[in-house]
Amino acid sequence: MLQSVFVALFATAVLAGFAGVSRKVDPRLGGGVAFVCFAVLTPSAFEVVLYSNGTEQTVTMPALAILCAGLALTSLIFTFSAATGRIARSTQYADVNSR
Repeated sequence: MLQSVFVALFATAVLAGFAGVSRKVDPRLGGGVAFVCFAVLTPSAFEVVLYSNGTEQTVTMPALAILCAGLALTSLIFTFSAATGRIARSTQYADVNSR
């Protein structure tokens, strides 16, 4: 995976996770998007392609893969908890759904 795509997916996953935890969006949506992004990033961390001065380098980052796997598991647990009702939804979403 290209380094720029890797960084963009990582930023998307972090922002989606933060939006779900802070309840800016539905926690199921934020956690689900974060889970998918981190799940894609976990195996991709073993082959990140960098282009520098016209040369291609493949970098392996196992520590980042472990971090992404842990964050994917955390996002999955958070999403499952939100989907089963274990996490209280904010009043903003309760008002929208009661109409």
